This record gives sequence, structure tokens and C-alpha cells, in this order.
Amino acid sequence: MGFYEELSKYYDIIFPYSKVKLDFMLDKIEGEEPVSVLDIACGTGSYSIELAKLGHKVSGIDLDEDMIRIAKEKSAEFENEIDFRVADMRDIKEIFNTTFDLIYCIGNSLVHLQSYEDVISELKLINEMLKEKGKLVIQIINYDRIFKYDLECLPTIDREEEGVKFIRKYDYNLKEDKMYFNTKILIDRDGEAKGYDNSVPLLPLRSNVFNNMLKDCGFNKINFYGDFNGSKFNSESYPLIVVAEK
Repeated sequence: MGFYEELSKYYDIIFPYSKVKLDFMLDKIEGEEPVSVLDIACGTGSYSIELAKLGHKVSGIDLDEDMIRIAKEKSAEFENEIDFRVADMRDIKEIFNTTFDLIYCIGNSLVHLQSYEDVISELKLINEMLKEKGKLVIQIINYDRIFKYDLECLPTIDREEEGVKFIRKYDYNLKEDKMYFNTKILIDRDGEAKGYDNSVPLLPLRSNVFNNMLKDCGFNKINFYGDFNGSKFNSESYPLIVVAEK
């Protein structure tokens, strides 16, 4: 069984739904009428489902078939159908013949794109897919902090009751300018322990570079936050959360 197949099975345990994150995104929706939303790299669809419960018209994409299968299973009971699809974020214009009021991409997903040019292209594409005054929310790891302290790992996520651990380590390759994200899922069930390893190169997108990209791609009213409570972003923040308006 592969890493991502195993990750999809335990995704909601490792990364449980957070009402704070949902409220942060809801705060970016103006008015009381339902809006159109695109969830890029939606995983198992927890936030898409919660937004749909509130009456919003939601679409969600993810590259992983197992993630989308689980998202569809979780949302099957709801009347407000969610358009979940297996798709690449770079293909959203070909997939959706519409524009959105809110587009969000959380979970450090944007930096899976493999070049700064790819990120710029994606931001331009998202800008085109937003309605006037539409908003973009992106959350990545704060790479300023990673470089400042030469960090080699993030705290292990330990779900002791479920017997699941998620170990996260970083290895920066200067020549490639890539941050290799080396992870291991440890599953301990019924006295039997199994481990699943993965390594993926990420683009270490620093805050000043990101800010300039957003401006160059036509976004304005760009705000950086250090958490989903709305704290001000600084070099000590764990995540970097961007809210930008078209």
C-alpha cells in the first residue's frame, strides 16, 4: 500500500477539521447570500462540506483519487451537492466554466508547484477565475521561520488514542532551491506497527517574494496573517496565511 493511499485513510485524524479555519474563511465572504467557492487541494473535503452545509455552492479539487473518493463518501448525505473532482490546480480554467467569489488553497499545497514561474502562472489563473472583489485565501508554512532558525523538522503530530503519528522533517537543497519535505506515517494498531515514508520537493516561498508575486498578478488589499485567529504575521509565525482581493 502506498504512502498517499495510507495518508488518505488517516487524513482526518492527522489533520482534523478546525472551526477556527472555517470561521476565518467565512469572515472573507461578504453579505448573507450564498457564494461560489473553489477549494484547491481539498483533501478529504472537510471544509468544502462545511461551507456547503451553510448553503454555499462549492467545488473541490485534489490530485489524489483516494482523497476525492473519501470526500464524495463524506458528502453523499448532504442535499447541497459538492462538485468534487480529481484534478490539477493548473487546469482549473479548463475544468470550470465559471468564476468564484472565494478561492482557497490551504495545507501548504501551493508550494508543491515546482517553480516560481509555476506559482506566478497559478496566481494569474486564480485571479482570472475570481469575480470582481473576489478573495483568495492561501496558507503555507512560514519558510521565513524555517530559514531563520535553520529548522530541520516540525513537531510530530501524535494522535495517541488512534495510534497514528505523523513525523515531518525538512532538508533544504541549496543548489535546487527546494525544501525536501520528508514524512513518515506510523500506524500502531492491535500491537502491529507499520511505517510509510515519503519525500516531496517543495518550493520554499518566502513572504517578501510571495507578496511581490501577488501584486504582479493583479491582486490588491493583500494581508498576511500568522494564524487562523487573524494574528499579525511575523518571522516567528508557524504558518503564512494570505488574504488577497482581486
